[in-house]
Amino acid sequence: MIDLLVNTAVSIAASLGLWALLPRGVVLTRAVRSHNHHGEPVGSTWNLRNDSALPIRIRSVRVTGLSTFNHATEQQREIELPLAGDRADGASLSFDDSTLETLLYVHHRSWKGVTIPPGDTLQAVVPNMHGLRIKYRRAGCFGILERREIVISGGI
Repeated sequence: MIDLLVNTAVSIAASLGLWALLPRGVVLTRAVRSHNHHGEPVGSTWNLRNDSALPIRIRSVRVTGLSTFNHATEQQREIELPLAGDRADGASLSFDDSTLETLLYVHHRSWKGVTIPPGDTLQAVVPNMHGLRIKYRRAGCFGILERREIVISGGI
């Protein structure tokens, strides 16, 4: 009887540990935004949506482009993207929701640590011959071990 209780306790502890530490499918999905509110085409604008039931915390947002290429080393370097509304090498990232956009300016100095609630959408502008790399994880202490990223490449 004691063996049964010990085995049950170990099984419960192991399952709770796996539940807490394993990824649960937080994901940013991207879609090209083909038209703006007035029906005009928008070629370099992407919608990034948190399609999971859990909030996402951004770890970094970096841009590559023509001006970030180092000719001496022949290496492409990434530069940190400023907050919403600001552009780095022609690229930008912002919330669709004006309330979240305002809170972003009040509480954050960079994109690092910004939380995207479930169902919310970001708008990314990525010009031709540029790239945008967003690294993110599940928000909260259980998401520390998660490492995900999404890369958007502008057209040529």
